[in-house]
Amino acid sequence: MRKKKSLCSMLIAGSALCIILTACGGEPIEENDVTIKTIEVEGEEEKAWQYDHSSTKVIWTGYKLASKAGVEGRFDSIVVNGFTPGPNAAECITGVKYELFTTSTETADTSRNRKIITRFFGEMIEGAKITGEIKSIDPAAGSGVVSVNMNGVERTLDVTYEMDEDNVVKLVGTIDIPAWNAQSALDSLNKVCYEKHEGITWPDAEVKIYTRLKK
Repeated sequence: MRKKKSLCSMLIAGSALCIILTACGGEPIEENDVTIKTIEVEGEEEKAWQYDHSSTKVIWTGYKLASKAGVEGRFDSIVVNGFTPGPNAAECITGVKYELFTTSTETADTSRNRKIITRFFGEMIEGAKITGEIKSIDPAAGSGVVSVNMNGVERTLDVTYEMDEDNVVKLVGTIDIPAWNAQSALDSLNKVCYEKHEGITWPDAEVKIYTRLKK
């Protein structure tokens, strides 16, 4: 008897639903009449890094005296080519080629500028320009390799790599000047600066490259 009541209740409920649908102007819905649409929401693509030449600086530090006192300078004329915009900064700068024009040397001392330009770079083969390329960057290791073509000699230079929270990329390496067959140029500079250097001009120079990337 209980089962009959349940069946009757179901029939009554079903009839009521049909009446409600009909009253609302609806018709029985067939399974084949149902269409399911999937809406795809595209995520925003990661923006590409862009090169800002105005932020690029190449600063070097040479050394004099027995105490190895630093003398800082920079190249004011720089050409950069080969930057590829993309989401990975290290990949963007890999393959970048540069030209540094040594006649743009600036050390905040006009007399010293002239000596370095004429008696150091001026003694080199094709000394008016230094060229090279960023060969590789390993962000995880914080290192990279840069080629340097100076005095007619091309060699690779190991550098440290970092990109800070302000998106400034910094490469730092140390050049051993005699390794580029430039000992005679170094001797020439030491001779003209002998008194101020007390006869000691060191053969190594630190080079720092800075540039700020933008998105």
